[in-house]
Amino acid sequence: MIEILLIVINSGAFQITNGYIILSLYGIALSQLFKKGRINVGFIKHFPIWLFASSGLIYGLAAFILRGRLTYNLALYCIIPVLIFATGYTITHYSNGNGVLCAVRCLVAIAIGCSIHVLLNILVNINLTNRSETVDFFTGRLAATNLGSLNTYIFALLPCLIITKKKKIKVIGLMIFSLSVIYAFILGTRTTVYALIIMATISTIVYMKKHYSNGITINRLIKWFLIIIAVICIARLMYSINFLNIRTNIEKSTLILRYNDIETKYSDIARKRFFKEGFVYLFEHPLGGNKTSGFNYFHNYWLDVGRIAGIVPVILLIVLDIMLTGHMLKVFINKGLDEDFRFALFGIYICTFINFFMEPIMDGYLDLFYRFTLINGVVEGIHDLGERGKCIPS
Repeated sequence: MIEILLIVINSGAFQITNGYIILSLYGIALSQLFKKGRINVGFIKHFPIWLFASSGLIYGLAAFILRGRLTYNLALYCIIPVLIFATGYTITHYSNGNGVLCAVRCLVAIAIGCSIHVLLNILVNINLTNRSETVDFFTGRLAATNLGSLNTYIFALLPCLIITKKKKIKVIGLMIFSLSVIYAFILGTRTTVYALIIMATISTIVYMKKHYSNGITINRLIKWFLIIIAVICIARLMYSINFLNIRTNIEKSTLILRYNDIETKYSDIARKRFFKEGFVYLFEHPLGGNKTSGFNYFHNYWLDVGRIAGIVPVILLIVLDIMLTGHMLKVFINKGLDEDFRFALFGIYICTFINFFMEPIMDGYLDLFYRFTLINGVVEGIHDLGERGKCIPS
């Protein structure tokens, strides 16, 4: 049931806040009642959940003061994230079977949901000529950067797809990955392109280390050199003769048009100014208050939290993120777990933080924020089991 809910929520077919409330209700309460006849709330003793609650409470109250709607803001930024984190922790920590297997199923379900959403959005944006006219299949007009957050999750799984020995997973995964690359060209979102480049680099390093850790022969080097040359020549030929309109589609893609647009240069200059002003703002307005000068956000998760709620929740979130990342790395180096699972988590954290550094998460990326919060809860559950010597290898 958890997996079905995750697929539906990440496919975009269900309103995100309602979807995660239902997921939390089932994950924390109903599933435990069905299986054990009682509800275990041991996650309350877990320190990270209190950091989540404290930072979310401060941010929610500050957003209420600036915008009104107390219940709405507290639910959006405090109650729902806490429930989502508790759900991730609960479904792995208190599962009757293998907590790691439960985590793997959750990651796969999210990937399936995101893939469905990407495919549907490709269909409605396939003839896009103006980046300002991007639409979501279910909700209608939506900014390209918001739509592109789906790619973050799929690109993050590339090292996992390179490593896995399951041929069906590898083939299906690389097909979905190819669709996401097409989606990136359609939308023209540079954040996801940067994530793609970084994950492709990591995947190459992982592949070389895995297959050539004992060195590489001259014959193998020559073989790879010839393969690369052949691929480049074939790609160049197909592009030159415009095979299946490849050249036309690439040159008319929003991504290429955006890189050729002089306004993109000005956008980069503006973002650098946002970062600088965001840091200055934290010290000039330690209590927040949204006193921005001519723009709505700083294009950075932590700076935008500070813009609304001040420096205290920023510090809490930094401590929380350092702690959660440290726990993920402990899970990552646990060689008792499947390598592809460990690299999937590693990639998800890297790609999510790329978005956190470059986009206004709390002002439009709540789907990515909630998704990452659930995964953080899952990782915490596995980490806690590992600390107690109960983590079963997958």
